[in-house]
Amino acid sequence: RITVVDPRGGALVTGRNGVGKTMTLRLLPLFFGFSPNRLVGDDSNRGGMVPFILPEESSAIAFEYQRGDELRLAVMRREPSDSRSPFYRIFNCGWDQSLFVRDGLFITDEESKSQASVKYSKKFTVAEYRSVILRTAIHTKDRSIRAFQADYSFAPVPLDNLDKLIAAMVKDSVSFDDIP
Repeated sequence: RITVVDPRGGALVTGRNGVGKTMTLRLLPLFFGFSPNRLVGDDSNRGGMVPFILPEESSAIAFEYQRGDELRLAVMRREPSDSRSPFYRIFNCGWDQSLFVRDGLFITDEESKSQASVKYSKKFTVAEYRSVILRTAIHTKDRSIRAFQADYSFAPVPLDNLDKLIAAMVKDSVSFDDIP
């Protein structure tokens, strides 16, 4: 199922109990660098966040954002070999259903890449993705991260703690201790 929420100018998300309204809102921090397992831990009755929200290899959650005058599409998927490990990829475009569906069927990340007519990033781990979009330091031997930060970050300056601020906004209750 494809569900699109466009919050520009406001949004109203309605539906029966248990259809995913609250979970949809709780997914927002994932695209601002918040760790999936901090939203729903492995000890929950859902078996952990990643298998719960990305049950199939073709499952994806996409987040469109504007960078200057251009749109970017951040996509979260799960590793085919490890259903508990998420990864991110960023496409140089806005929402494009053809990156997710072909002939009426949902497609995998590899199939999305083969269909893409735009530039896209490598697979990012959660830490790499956080570093790229928030333009923060990361300890890695991969020197390409700085180039990805230049292409895909939310801003031209580091956005320390943006992930924590966004996560605090979607919690049921907010404590100032949540925001350093």
